[in-house]
Formats: sequence, structure tokens, C-alpha cells
Amino acid sequence: SVGEPVCGGLGKMAGRSLTPKTAGLSVSARKIKDNAADWHNLIMKWETLNENGFTSATKIVNVKIATQFKDKLEIECDNIGSDDRSLPPDYNVELEEYCTELLGVFENMTKIHQKMEKLCSTTKGICDLEKYHHGDHRTPLFHTWPTPYFCK
Repeated sequence: SVGEPVCGGLGKMAGRSLTPKTAGLSVSARKIKDNAADWHNLIMKWETLNENGFTSATKIVNVKIATQFKDKLEIECDNIGSDDRSLPPDYNVELEEYCTELLGVFENMTKIHQKMEKLCSTTKGICDLEKYHHGDHRTPLFHTWPTPYFCK
């Protein structure tokens, strides 16, 4: 109520959101704003995974180059024979680990891509709903861009 001190504990604050609300936004505008924040977060994750993927791919290439160099040395030295017959002679555990790591990055990027597609679909739905409700004579959701610009 009016005039009560704010610093009296968590009783009054427990029901309130800690995230500040933007006054005056319609439901559609708020949803687009939230989608923009989700896009930002997904792009940040994508960039991190992209860097991890390039690191894994570089390791794979380096292992392959080192393996080719080693194979040339073995042929020159006639050191091809081995007593361990459980794995193929050209099997490389380190290479398998890096390939598994790269596959994991790819799978995570696929999940992010699916989330991005869902955000696109949601935004297009908002644009379609705005057009249905207001036709071509609608109040813009934001002062900078009209709603259809978010669908492009």
C-alpha cells in the first residue's frame, strides 16, 4: 500500500518480478522483444559452438597430417609390423575422440538451429496475427520498425 517502507523484508517483493517491465508494450510487442532477446542468446551460444567446432576440426586435420607423416616414416624404416591385432593398424584413438567432440558440437548446433526456426515461426505468427487484427492500418509495435520487418 501507499506509504509503506520498501525495506521491510521480502514480504512485499516476493510476488514481484525482478525483471523490469517495459511500460506500454502490447502483448505482440512484448513477445517480439522477448524473441529478440532469445535470438541474442542463441547467437551467442552458436558463436561459442562455432569456435569449438573449428577447434575440433583443426585438431582432426592436425592428427591426420601427423598420421600421414608417421606412416611415411614407418614405410621408410620398414617398421610396419605390430603384435597388437585388436585394432586396425591405422586406428587412432585421439582422432576418434576429436571426431566425437565435433559430432557433439554439430548436434548442439542442430538443436540451436531448431530453436531459431521456432522463433522465426513465432515471429511470423505474430506478424500474421497483427495483420489479421489490424489489416494494413495498424499501430506500429515499435517506433523504429513496423511488425512486418521482423518477419523478413
